[in-house]
Amino acid sequence: MVATALAPAVFVPSARDRATAFVAAFAIVALAAACNPDLNVTNPNNPDVGRAISTPGDVRNLIGNSYNGAYLAMQGNARPYPGIATGVMADVMDVLQKTQTLRFNLMTELEK
Repeated sequence: MVATALAPAVFVPSARDRATAFVAAFAIVALAAACNPDLNVTNPNNPDVGRAISTPGDVRNLIGNSYNGAYLAMQGNARPYPGIATGVMADVMDVLQKTQTLRFNLMTELEK
């Protein structure tokens, strides 16, 4: 590091740092040149539309798996947390309970 009164400290890489950077850059270029970019791989898990709905059982599985994925997404992916529907039901039940308590207390006060 070189510092003067007028200029801030500047990092000057050593010869070893420059050699390490050159070797790393050469290794990256060599690995990239050795790769074959033409990947002709078939994915048997990604069928086309004709194969996906060729039989009634395939259509049933497609609809069931789509619904199951959406359901699990809404319910928290099957974690032990309550889902959206359970939370809404709990809120509604809480409101109903408070309303019933209010009505009961009001009727009790009116009967006196």
